[in-house]
Amino acid sequence: SSMTHTGQKTMTMSHGEKLIAADDWKSQPTLNLDVFEDPVSGWNLNIQTDNFIFDAAAAGYQNEEGHGHAHIYVNGAKRGRIYGGWDHIGSLPPGSNEVTVSLYANDHSALSIGGHKISQKIMILNE
Repeated sequence: SSMTHTGQKTMTMSHGEKLIAADDWKSQPTLNLDVFEDPVSGWNLNIQTDNFIFDAAAAGYQNEEGHGHAHIYVNGAKRGRIYGGWDHIGSLPPGSNEVTVSLYANDHSALSIGGHKISQKIMILNE
């Protein structure tokens, strides 16, 4: 179901997550991930974005184009919110782990381009 809301196209997904289309934004957000093993424990995840500003103070408030935060999922389970370019992953189960990061608007709607969430996956092998 598609509806217009304050000039933004909003679609309701079957699992209840709202998408905000960034297709017609002046500058579309991009997302890339890198991971580095932490010398003490776990891993340090580097979240690189273009045309996107992490805005912790605005979480839950009115949307602003290009502002928001990220959600991190480990093996499909939401682990929390990210408000900047780095996140520490303390522990992971043994074996191969899938870490996914997605960009969100201030109101916790997922940002999308071409109908797909702006999301990246990275695999971490915990030996």
